[in-house]
Amino acid sequence: MKIEDLKKKSISDLHKALKEARGNLSKLKIEVFEKKEKNVRKIGILKKDIARIKTLLSEEVKKNG
Repeated sequence: MKIEDLKKKSISDLHKALKEARGNLSKLKIEVFEKKEKNVRKIGILKKDIARIKTLLSEEVKKNG
């Protein structure tokens, strides 16, 4: 996900996206461990997406005080 797309979302949408991304990450880790998924780079991409979402959420908390 790009940061521009994430900035357009509401806080509740960001929470949903975070929950979904975390679920996808755990599923992907299991698939990599079971050798069903060979593209290990997807894990890093998902982790960065999660970090972007968490950053936006923390910025909103600081802004709204």
